[in-house]
Amino acid sequence: LNEGVGFGIAWITKQLGLVPFEIADTNSMLPVFDYDHILYCEPVTNESKLKMYDICIYEDLATPTLIVHRIIGIDEVKKRYELKGDNNLFKDGWIPHQRIKWRVAIISYAR
Repeated sequence: LNEGVGFGIAWITKQLGLVPFEIADTNSMLPVFDYDHILYCEPVTNESKLKMYDICIYEDLATPTLIVHRIIGIDEVKKRYELKGDNNLFKDGWIPHQRIKWRVAIISYAR
């Protein structure tokens, strides 16, 4: 049954143009998801309208990695977003729209 469900999710997400991402074991987004989940994401373009509480993947310039956190603030004038991991004490700060690469569309809790 799991293989069939996994195949179904893979087929549907491919039809929707979503890209799967595996998560690093950082615990920053607990209890929503952790390293054993797969995120299916849509690319963020200049025209994308990101909303409050969207979970996004952005490019961290300090460590050249991708970080998955939630939008907790929006500055529409400067087109930037404040992000934070659900399980983190501190905010990531303001991230410009062009550094946000993906928006999470589906969280798969089963592999």
